[in-house]
Amino acid sequence: MRADWLRLLRSRRVGIATFYRFLGEYGSACAALVALPKIASNAGLSKYTPCSLEQVERELRAGAQIGAKLVCRGEYSYPSLLAEIPDAPPILWVRGNLLALTRPTVALVGARNASSLGTRTCQ
Repeated sequence: MRADWLRLLRSRRVGIATFYRFLGEYGSACAALVALPKIASNAGLSKYTPCSLEQVERELRAGAQIGAKLVCRGEYSYPSLLAEIPDAPPILWVRGNLLALTRPTVALVGARNASSLGTRTCQ
C-alpha cells in the first residue's frame, strides 16, 4: 500500500485532492495507478506514465538513509488532529520520535509568496 500511495501522490498532476478523489473512485491507489494513463489521455495528455516503482524505491531508500520514517494517514502514528483537516497530507516523512506526533502540538502555516491580504491578516 505505501509504495502505491507514494507512486500515486508523486505522479504528475496528482495533488492531495486528486489523490483522495482517486482513492474514492477506484478503491485503492493501485487501481488508480492502472487507470491514470487513460485518465490523462482523456484530459489531452499523451504518453503519460505514473511515477515509477523505481523512483519510489529510491525515495524510500533516501528516507531510510537519513533515518526518516513514512507515516500514512490512517496509521496510529499519524497525528489525529492533522487527519481532521480537509485534504490532510496522505503521507508524512518523519524524523525523530514518532510518539511526539501524538502529543499536543503547535502548527505554523505559511506561504512562500504570501498575498498582500495574507500579509496584512498576519500582522
